Amino acid sequence: MKTALIPKWLQEWERGNQAVDKEVEMVKKWYQSKTLYLNVIGAAVAIVQALQGQPWIDPEIQVLILAVLNALLRFITKASLTK
Repeated sequence: MKTALIPKWLQEWERGNQAVDKEVEMVKKWYQSKTLYLNVIGAAVAIVQALQGQPWIDPEIQVLILAVLNALLRFITKASLTK
């Protein structure tokens, strides 16, 4: 595949990923996961809203916010989880 067809930002991102792969893999405990805590908070908010009988904000907006935050955390996370 010709590199001229791949956007420059994507080429740089891929080079960065290759550099990270060559480094020693960072590992963290499961309870250090920001993504886990974000999803626990999201579930707690959903449960509270269900018990109240009405949402605080539109459910579609809530799902969108949670999805965007999860994606952002995925991009900034460098360490994998252990058991």
